[in-house]
Amino acid sequence: MSDKTRNHHNIRRLVWTASILFAMMLTGTAPTPVHAEDWRPVLLPASINQDRTVHMVGGHIQPVFLMFQASDAVRQQAEEHKVEVYVSLPIEVKLLDHAGQFHEYDQPSHEQQGERVVHRLPLRVSNHLLAGHPGANFISEWTSQALYLDIPEQLPAEQRFIEIELRVDGTAVQQRWPMVLHAFDQPGIQNRLTRIGMWSYGYTRAGEASGPGLAAFLQQAGIGHTQLASEAMHSALVERNIINGGDVHHDHFFSSQYPDVTATGAVFAGGFACPVSAVEHYHPADLPGVSVMAEAARRFDGIATVDYEPEARFGFSDHSIERFKQDMDVSDEAFDRLRAYIAEHGLRTYITEDSEIAELYKRWVDWRTKQVARYVRHMAEGFKELKPDGRFELTPNPGYDDTGLATLGYGYNAVEMARYVDAIQPQIYVGYGGAGAKLAMQYVRNWRQNMKEQNAEAELHPILLVRYAGASVFNNPNRLHQQIIGAIAEGADGILLYYPDQMDAPYWIKLSKTTRTLDRVEQFYHEGERVDEEFPPQNMLEGTASVSRWPAHKLVVENPEWHMTAHRLNDRVLLTLFNLHEANDVIFSVQTPDNWHVTETMEADETGDDWLVAPQSIGFVVLEYQ
Repeated sequence: MSDKTRNHHNIRRLVWTASILFAMMLTGTAPTPVHAEDWRPVLLPASINQDRTVHMVGGHIQPVFLMFQASDAVRQQAEEHKVEVYVSLPIEVKLLDHAGQFHEYDQPSHEQQGERVVHRLPLRVSNHLLAGHPGANFISEWTSQALYLDIPEQLPAEQRFIEIELRVDGTAVQQRWPMVLHAFDQPGIQNRLTRIGMWSYGYTRAGEASGPGLAAFLQQAGIGHTQLASEAMHSALVERNIINGGDVHHDHFFSSQYPDVTATGAVFAGGFACPVSAVEHYHPADLPGVSVMAEAARRFDGIATVDYEPEARFGFSDHSIERFKQDMDVSDEAFDRLRAYIAEHGLRTYITEDSEIAELYKRWVDWRTKQVARYVRHMAEGFKELKPDGRFELTPNPGYDDTGLATLGYGYNAVEMARYVDAIQPQIYVGYGGAGAKLAMQYVRNWRQNMKEQNAEAELHPILLVRYAGASVFNNPNRLHQQIIGAIAEGADGILLYYPDQMDAPYWIKLSKTTRTLDRVEQFYHEGERVDEEFPPQNMLEGTASVSRWPAHKLVVENPEWHMTAHRLNDRVLLTLFNLHEANDVIFSVQTPDNWHVTETMEADETGDDWLVAPQSIGFVVLEYQ
């Protein structure tokens, strides 16, 4: 910003502040004791990046995400606040539109100031949509406003920053973030056999002005699916061969007559119905939410997606309780004790040291698994009755067996549901780093194995974690690349990324490379067979790592610094070599049967009979029988 522009900007701020104070004098009111430090704008993902930098892909339309933090003094002042947001951008960067949780109370405007354009967005900000106190980590990803920007390929060095000023309650606060432009090496590929998708709210709210360009950007990165889209964005996605999953909000499944109830006795308002009562009292097509699913499938791309997470703290309606006691032969006294324990300890019940509670809780989980699976089957039958050619895709928690810690922690075995849906999307959020990447692969392998045992024919599309909302730690682009390839190698039909609002240019560039890599090897994964035992690794470093898992347990990961799979397709074998080490090369020694010879390698350097793979990378070796 030039000195002339900065002086002009400061004069405007002084005039504005003086007008506020003069109005207070006329009305006899005293200034509210709110100061600049009581408000803070957050720009994602830059504000939680270590370098606090906005990384954008030049020549494309992309969003950044604005959130607001405010102190208790602000919250006590009023329930809703009129916030003037001034977004200062280089003149070459266009703000096409904005959308999210905050609505305008006045007409927006913009003004050129030297080499920059300042956009005024007058927004209503309610306390319940604030992202915590200034400087605190925020725990939700949806209380944001997407600003859809058209980014040029180049910018003058002195103009590479975004500045946001908030004017509210007689005070003003300003933040600046530097900007770096990147470029795609090559465009990504929408893979023929592998569906690469994302679970996003911000990217899919785009309007008519930004939608077509944003859809083109997502196609360039290799995205082929998103769970949700606005009407305007959906039209743009269709043009780019990106499928909309038709997400249906859980509010639509609420039953005022048969609501679900928590262990504390609170009605789960706005949530799913009691699964036991719903199955017994509703015809499948009349089940609350089912008609909305069918309508979503008709309006969009033939798919209805439901996020259903029936954790152990739910299921305590009177009818459900009586059924559990009757079916599982549990006394009133024993059940009351279990309920009181769950009400107090919630999802930590599974780590109890009380043997009686532990035994009762396992019986509760076993019974609940059957009830919620019956509810999903009822939902599926109703949906297929109304939309016979529709696809029902379900997003549950990650528990995949009857006795595993994830199953007990969340309170149900989600694999049971996979028998009744067209695609299952377990939330495999397993932390960060090499051990986390390997654990994600193990989860996918176990999900696929347990689905086979249940004769579940659903497609498997795990949701992989970029990072949690507000987290200062994250899976870097290399780790995301490893998790994606690893998930497909271990039996997934596709993946979704959660949540891509936290992804900036390095992630999208790496994703485009991932899809190009998959284009060369995906046929081995989807149409080949596993032959790991015929190509065993040897002389590899052994060890273990402990990974903390939610709600409150740890899992041991074997050999956390490397992983390997072997897939045979006709007379060729693909070895996929994962170096999960943070900083060191790993040499893979593989016992290769006679008459198998190397015909192709990618990112794997031959060292005699071995292959060297760089840290946080994946090597590919194709062998052919001769």
